[in-house]
Amino acid sequence: MAGIAFLLEKHLKRPHLARFLMMETEQASQAVGPWFLTISCLTVMGLMVYLATGESPTLFYLLITYATGLSLIISAPVYTILSRFLADEVFFRRTDSIFNTLIAASVVMGFSSMCISSAIIFSLSSVPLNCKITFIILTTLFSLLWCIV
Repeated sequence: MAGIAFLLEKHLKRPHLARFLMMETEQASQAVGPWFLTISCLTVMGLMVYLATGESPTLFYLLITYATGLSLIISAPVYTILSRFLADEVFFRRTDSIFNTLIAASVVMGFSSMCISSAIIFSLSSVPLNCKITFIILTTLFSLLWCIV
């Protein structure tokens, strides 16, 4: 989304009203763009699930929503500590430990995410076993994504 600013730079030299409208459009695109992209992708995936199975994609949407939420809750403490530690390491120019820290954080995040999501899904849900396994794997992958990115 940052590339939009470079492309719209020539339009910002227009008269005042056009410049104002272009700046507002750019800011709205930056604010709503990721949300719009997420909703569009979920809609396309839900349509593909419906066309492939002939059933409503409600369970699919629930799996995605709960896996995303749980992975954000699980990964937040690790991400907070990791980002603070890495910022200190970069500030003190000790970059040799960054790779090992990321590997260790990934292992801790993957293991804790699998354990917590397994405990939650097996104790609180009555969905089929394949959906439970899918939920655990999806939650773990999302947690690793939030931790590394």
